[in-house]
Amino acid sequence: MNPQQHPRWKDRFKNYQKALAQLEEFLELQDMNKYEEQGFVKAFEYTYELGWKTLQDFLIDQGYLQIAGPKQVIEQAYRDNYIDGEAWIRMHQARNIAAHVYDEHMIRDIVQKIRKEYQATLKQLRETLADYDT
Repeated sequence: MNPQQHPRWKDRFKNYQKALAQLEEFLELQDMNKYEEQGFVKAFEYTYELGWKTLQDFLIDQGYLQIAGPKQVIEQAYRDNYIDGEAWIRMHQARNIAAHVYDEHMIRDIVQKIRKEYQATLKQLRETLADYDT
């Protein structure tokens, strides 16, 4: 990469941080109605999407030019100790369920998982990448 070029991952990281901030606003709500739960899950979906895409751009910037798709990105980022690979795989599975199946019980289950685990995993990515965003 030309040293004068601005790495793409940094722009995407800014968008990721905004999406995560919105997700954190949802986390402040305790008793959500079904519409708020749906919005919360959608916020999780696009925060997750921006997360793995930011990681992909970051890894490309690190020299992994042939990396594509969330599974490859998660595996490589895990190998390089940037993320908890198992937590990201669980988030990937939850995102797929949320995007393709609508069932109130499944949505509530995903809401609980976001609160108990996924939000911390997403925040950890923000902290990790912030160390490189200088």
